[in-house]
Amino acid sequence: MLILYLLDPQQSQTLQQWQFTQESLVRIGRANDNDVVISSDLISRYHVELHQIQPQPVSYTHLRAHETDSY
Repeated sequence: MLILYLLDPQQSQTLQQWQFTQESLVRIGRANDNDVVISSDLISRYHVELHQIQPQPVSYTHLRAHETDSY
């Protein structure tokens, strides 16, 4: 299971929450065909991909910089 939180940067309050139970890939960006859509000029249309890779918890690819990391 993957739970994502959009936090208010000044008050650290949750503005929105997304929960994914079965997805092995979650896409985040401004474009409407992403799993998580964030309307901000600071976010690319296709900003980041989160990959669920067993046994690692999460691997992400920052699409704009083509960087991959795991957490």
